[in-house]
Amino acid sequence: MECRHLSSLTQAPDMHTAKLLLGIGLLWVGCLASHTAFAQAPSERRTADQQSQAGSQREPGEMRLPPATPVTPHQGQDTKTSADSPKVIPITLDAIFRLAESKNSKIGLARARVAEAAAQNDLAAKNWLPNLYMGTYYYRHEGGIANENGTITRSSFSTLFPGLELYSKMDLRQLTFERIVAERAFWQERGDLSRVTSETLVDASATYVDMLAARTSELIALEIDNELQSLLNRSEKLAQTEPAARIIAGRVRTFLAGLKQSTVRAREECARAAAKLSYLLSLDPCAMLVPLDQQLIPLELVDANVPCCDLVARVLANGPGVYETQQILALAHEAIEKANGPGRFLPVLETRMDEGGFGTGPGDSMTWDNRWDLGVQVRWNLTDLFSRSERQRILRAKAAQAHFANADLKDKLSAGVQEARDSIVFGRQEIDLGQNYVNQARDVNKLARERMMEMFALASAHDEVLLSLQALAGSEIAYLNAVRDFNKAQLRLLVLLGIPDPSHAPIDKNCPTPVQPRQ
Repeated sequence: MECRHLSSLTQAPDMHTAKLLLGIGLLWVGCLASHTAFAQAPSERRTADQQSQAGSQREPGEMRLPPATPVTPHQGQDTKTSADSPKVIPITLDAIFRLAESKNSKIGLARARVAEAAAQNDLAAKNWLPNLYMGTYYYRHEGGIANENGTITRSSFSTLFPGLELYSKMDLRQLTFERIVAERAFWQERGDLSRVTSETLVDASATYVDMLAARTSELIALEIDNELQSLLNRSEKLAQTEPAARIIAGRVRTFLAGLKQSTVRAREECARAAAKLSYLLSLDPCAMLVPLDQQLIPLELVDANVPCCDLVARVLANGPGVYETQQILALAHEAIEKANGPGRFLPVLETRMDEGGFGTGPGDSMTWDNRWDLGVQVRWNLTDLFSRSERQRILRAKAAQAHFANADLKDKLSAGVQEARDSIVFGRQEIDLGQNYVNQARDVNKLARERMMEMFALASAHDEVLLSLQALAGSEIAYLNAVRDFNKAQLRLLVLLGIPDPSHAPIDKNCPTPVQPRQ
């Protein structure tokens, strides 16, 4: 009966068999889909883990920035997802000083060289330590060997010596020379680090000032453009009844074209400055740098009203690279003194000590015993007597180089302080005059517009407004250039005199009242 039942199932499958086959097929499809998803999941999980780790790790000097905000695309462009939108990084002058010192690649390279020179200096200080070796020595001899009377004895023996060897060579003159060379290289790298740091800080801060100047120049151009558009509409209406107004409308259009070109140039300068800042601060080149300062205003960072001699004295005492060059100069004189001192008569002392098992015997046989050998040698290099004058010339030449390098650095720092102070003093006067120039230009523009509203039918009134707008634009740009040069001079003098603490705003408490920006 059971056999007949099974045969009937195979010949005519019932509904249960069809459901079983359908379930097996669905199960196979589900396994295939899960296998595909599992094959793709590890890379996605690794990417998410890397992003979370990158977001959680932060270097000590790195600033936490707000999350990126999506940027609205321009008209005619495809809308991108939030993941493709550029990251927005707000920057300030204080942040630039911090990031330039901690993130700049040139400064990092100079610091790595200083670390290498410091390690070399520490290594040179340990050259007096003896060399300690441990190993095995094997010697095999076959054939003739000379006796003390000149006859030959044929022998066959082997020697094996596993043990410890201690070797020391003490040449105080050479050790002193190597120590001075290593220390001089260390201070040389320290001086290069100070120079690179000051140059980078000045370059980065000046680039930020250029960016603000470009943004302010664009705002000036847009402000004048709005007034010109209104003047153009009035001139075109007047040209319908007054033929002389056509020339004024054409001049307005020409001025508008020049302003649009100036606006594009300002945007280009701002983009160029942003790209340079991204390089100097080692930021993402695809990120968007947004200055938190809305416009360029005069900065008072250093009191330039003190006498120039006092500022020069400060920079010659604590300026960038001054301490390092003085150390190099001191090492050069120390090398000359030690080369002429009594230490030049010290001998070279060599010491060798071996101890270990010693096995030897005829043929391949070995007889073992403990062996201890000690050798001490004292010697003087007589060739140094014939080359002493040349070595003295080399030392004197190095000392002269250190003197000239120190004098050149002090001259550069003094000239830089004097130039920056003069630029600040005259720049403050230029800013005051520029402020007066802007105020007068605004007053003239206001009077010209009032006269145009009273005498709308006169073409000369429109011409006066156009001339007043041209004078206003020129005064605004002149004032902007004066402020930019003034701020750059302030930053140069600030870096030369030194920033006491980068965690605080670099402002001198004894500074006079800051120059008031235009309203």
